Amino acid sequence: FKPDNVLVGTDGRARVLDFGLARSDAHPDELGVSTERSDDPALESTRSRHSRRSSEQPLTAAGTLIGTPAYMSPEQHLRIATDPRSDQFSFCVSLYEGVYGERPFAGHNANELRGGVLTGRMREPPPGRKIPAWLRKVLLRGLKVVPEDRFLDMHALLAALAADPGRVRRRWLVGAGLVAIAAVAGITLAEQRNSEAEVCRGAARLLVGVWDESRAAAVQSALTSTGLLYARDTWPRVQEQLDMYAKTWQAVHVEVCEATNVRRTQSAERMDLRMTCLAESLAELRTVVDLLAAADAQVAERAVQVATGLRPLSRCADSAALTAGRATLSPATTAAVRDLDTLLVQVRAEHDAGRYARGLQLAREAVVAADRSGHDPARAEALRHRGLLEEGAGDFAAAERSYESAYWLGEAVGDDHVRVESAISLIELVGERLGRDRDSVQWGRHAGALLHRLGDPPDLEAQLQASLGVVHSRYARHDEAQRALERAIALTDPADPRLTTFYRQLGNVHYRRGHYPDAQAAYTRAVELGEAALGPDHPDLGRTISNLGETHRIQGHIDEAEHHFRRSIAIWEQAFGPEHSLLAPPYNGLGTLALLRGDTGAAVDHFERVRSLLSRSYGPDHPDVGAVTSNLGEVLLVQGSLAESRRHSERALQILEKSLGREHDGLADVLCNLGRALVLQGELTQAGEHYARALALLEHSHDANFAGLAKPLTGQGLLALAAGRPTDALPPLERALAIGVADPAKLAELHLALARALWATRADRPRARALAEQARSELAADAGPMQARIGDQLTEWLAAHPLP
Repeated sequence: FKPDNVLVGTDGRARVLDFGLARSDAHPDELGVSTERSDDPALESTRSRHSRRSSEQPLTAAGTLIGTPAYMSPEQHLRIATDPRSDQFSFCVSLYEGVYGERPFAGHNANELRGGVLTGRMREPPPGRKIPAWLRKVLLRGLKVVPEDRFLDMHALLAALAADPGRVRRRWLVGAGLVAIAAVAGITLAEQRNSEAEVCRGAARLLVGVWDESRAAAVQSALTSTGLLYARDTWPRVQEQLDMYAKTWQAVHVEVCEATNVRRTQSAERMDLRMTCLAESLAELRTVVDLLAAADAQVAERAVQVATGLRPLSRCADSAALTAGRATLSPATTAAVRDLDTLLVQVRAEHDAGRYARGLQLAREAVVAADRSGHDPARAEALRHRGLLEEGAGDFAAAERSYESAYWLGEAVGDDHVRVESAISLIELVGERLGRDRDSVQWGRHAGALLHRLGDPPDLEAQLQASLGVVHSRYARHDEAQRALERAIALTDPADPRLTTFYRQLGNVHYRRGHYPDAQAAYTRAVELGEAALGPDHPDLGRTISNLGETHRIQGHIDEAEHHFRRSIAIWEQAFGPEHSLLAPPYNGLGTLALLRGDTGAAVDHFERVRSLLSRSYGPDHPDVGAVTSNLGEVLLVQGSLAESRRHSERALQILEKSLGREHDGLADVLCNLGRALVLQGELTQAGEHYARALALLEHSHDANFAGLAKPLTGQGLLALAAGRPTDALPPLERALAIGVADPAKLAELHLALARALWATRADRPRARALAEQARSELAADAGPMQARIGDQLTEWLAAHPLP
């Protein structure tokens, strides 16, 4: 319910349309149905604009995030069970906006708004609004975070809104007898309700020793004692997450109890199932708090992820899932499965904390315990968890075996949840880690079919799309990758920490297809989300900041690029020291900037450091080692060391072909460097083959305006000029110029080459002269070796080719 749902007819009467009552058992067809007759003549003037609006805005279905976030209750933001008290909250947001002229919760974006709603942080009332204190009190109660703190139902809220104290005083004498009678009845009813509700008020006591002031102090002490720079930002975010979880757990506990004992809308058997689930969730919270209270530097780095990794409490509303596979278990097997659940909670916590060795040990123990229980659904879940830890530890072949075993065991017992989660894990593992694209696509099909059967839950659908996006990008299917990642982002809650990763992956796709402004925007958004979730100095931000620097570099924003590269280095050096492999990308970026500025000595130093870091961590044949070896070959080419440049480029090509395959567009750059060295050495036929191959790889993976195409096109033009075929040089050079080149030195080289071709063919000598003059003005005053060489060539050519 929001103000846009209220329409005033020509008769002056207000109608409410397109409202969705929060009913956990509502059929989709029952949601959002207007109570007004379709032929109401008083609505004719408003129906057309209303129908346009309602077709554009989805309705709010119970337990989902469909709807307008500004008017959603905390329960809807958290995706837990909703009831009429959720409608009451939304009604009070709208009424507050009506009387104050602004909504109660501030927020520049959905994430900030959600934080205000879930913590009860309301903005100060605007000045100049004379709102009665009694009315504000009613509104504030209706806007309480915990449903139990609001009015019992909408009837009680409306009664409170109708009870203007001034009007009541004026009518007191006339209605004294009726008031007395009503008071007696009200007291009797209230006493009965209070007596029944009192049974359900013990939830807060259950949190003592699990998450209370003393446990919070222990976690804060452990995190801050690590001495890490970002720990001061980590603690308040961890505290907020755990406070929110505990408050929600308490609210759900009361709701489950009252549904049976007060409202009589739930059976005792269903309450027992849900209470068992809540007891498991409380044990999970205890495990996470214990882990954080003993945090070392490794746990502190992942503390926010650990806190947000708690399983959603909405699962405790799914009776079918809670009873699946357990209805006929013996008492002994039930106890064994319960112990296994406890062990798997520890496994998940260790995984989220990045402690893969310890987590893998526990996961193996869980598989052994599951085998002893003889309960196949539990065995499948234990195998899936073992795969998660094996993948985290880098044993990808073992992880594949565990995921596949979990999948097929899930198939045997009809557990679609474990099957779909295993299939999604296999998509990225097989396609990205193990390099088997066809198998990865097949797992994607399995996962998609299972998700559809499960009703397309948005959390799992988002993870599926993100995994598909990564694999599509790995194999240069850029359109598919972009669509998948944009879909993942659209399905993800604005407060979900995965959103940072999804935006970074989308930025990678834009970068690889040459859409650099789009890549910059995606990386910038990822950094903003990461800073909000983790703090500005958290090491998880380092990669995205380095990528953002690279997009600035390739667009010619040199100062901005250096700022981001150095910030990334500072974050990672503070967290991991100066020799960690994560430092390779930003140092590689500084090397490219040094080359742009003509400082080839600094460029070599940076690239050699990068090669050393990567070789030590990944071995000499890793594709990233091949890429930086290619960069070294380019620097040596600029320095004029042709034999050394060629040797480095040939080695880089060997590494990249072995790791990426012969058809990957990542080979194009090194092929161009090798082609240039061969042209300068006079080996034109072999150089032509390299340029043609580079161009074909890029044209296969990108559109016709991809910026990276300029490099092989310029190479082909220079090759044709070296072979004495200026007419053949014109088409590739003109195309390269139309695409555009950001590097001033390379642009000047392109202008000079095109000038030479135009002059030699007599096609347009005035334009040739103008291009050469333009090229000279593009070179920096403090020219490095490449700029100096091109500058000398320009001066010589202009002197030898005057216009008549």
